[in-house]
Amino acid sequence: IAADNDHGPEIPCMAAILLARRLAAGNPLPLGAHTSTGLLALESFAPEFDRWGMVTDVVEEPA
Repeated sequence: IAADNDHGPEIPCMAAILLARRLAAGNPLPLGAHTSTGLLALESFAPEFDRWGMVTDVVEEPA
């Protein structure tokens, strides 16, 4: 992620924003204590990255 124009601080809160929007739309989250793994797909962040003018790239590196 390249976050120009000092937009880097917005990145950590994006997941919370996306999950809050999901709840507001009436889509429930799992009940109880659990990890957040799998609740959001990487592509669900794309609209927020675009909104803040952030550029992303996925690079596969050999093991």
